[in-house]
Amino acid sequence: MLEKIAGYLPKKQQEMLAAGVDLFAHRTPQLLESQVVTFMREQGFPPAEVADAYEEQQEALEKLFGNSNTGLNHGTLYHGTGLYKHTEEKYRSAEKTEDVKFDVLNTVLAHGLKPHFDTFFPEGDIESLSLASSYFYAKWYADKYLGKDTKMQWQLGNPYDWFCFYYADTMRDTAKRLLTTKDGLRALEIKKLRDRRKKEYGSRLHKWLAGLQKDINPQTSVIDILKAHSDIAENWGAVLCFDKTNIVTIPTSLLSAHEVRTTKIINPQQIKAIGVPLQHMQIARDMLKKNNLSSDLFALECADLHLASFPFKDLVKRTT
Repeated sequence: MLEKIAGYLPKKQQEMLAAGVDLFAHRTPQLLESQVVTFMREQGFPPAEVADAYEEQQEALEKLFGNSNTGLNHGTLYHGTGLYKHTEEKYRSAEKTEDVKFDVLNTVLAHGLKPHFDTFFPEGDIESLSLASSYFYAKWYADKYLGKDTKMQWQLGNPYDWFCFYYADTMRDTAKRLLTTKDGLRALEIKKLRDRRKKEYGSRLHKWLAGLQKDINPQTSVIDILKAHSDIAENWGAVLCFDKTNIVTIPTSLLSAHEVRTTKIINPQQIKAIGVPLQHMQIARDMLKKNNLSSDLFALECADLHLASFPFKDLVKRTT
């Protein structure tokens, strides 16, 4: 039926419909878990290099995420980013390097994360930072920055499948909030305010996708943009971790099922841990040393392996 409907729509609308179907494919924890199990069955057991690295990092990972005795620690916030970007819009102090690349991660480690205008921020036109309450939500953003020279050696499922769940669950939560008097009225107030300002607001999803396209890879279709990785061969992603008690957040009534917002600069010293692909651990270690940071360092593969020991429902739980 959806394919038949799509046939009568203009190409861009067809793409958006197809993207919507794809994004809601793993809309429940049960559907996502089934997909993760299938992925892991095809992937196989972690290679020896990952198992050995996990043994070395287990203590740090337990401190960050918890263990089977303490349960999953929900006191951490996460931000996914990459080594390089094509634009410095979000990181204004980034230094330009060859091939129109911007050294994002070094800039963040030196100067911190800075708020920026965000298409999906629902409360008004102010600069803010989005921080995920789930590691796997942030990891999808980090995964977008993987260039062809980097290969993840083991993962707990496809990062895109995790993103689809978080997106669908956020939309589900937002729809429910809009049906309540308080949040519904708040949403109407925001819309009226924007209408009075006579500003042009296109599709938020379109604008967000355009931002990803500029940052990472010049794909054109919606699905391609969502699934694309960086076209900078030597690029790779990182997940920055912050103690929730050290971040001053602002209340948001919508789009807040799995993320929080802050309008404050997050200083490098607030990064309590950073996760990178196993093959780039030494580079990241040198970067931390260069910036005089004592943040814990872990491999993303090892974090995935550690988190595989927790009940799946805890990994997708809303904690904001």
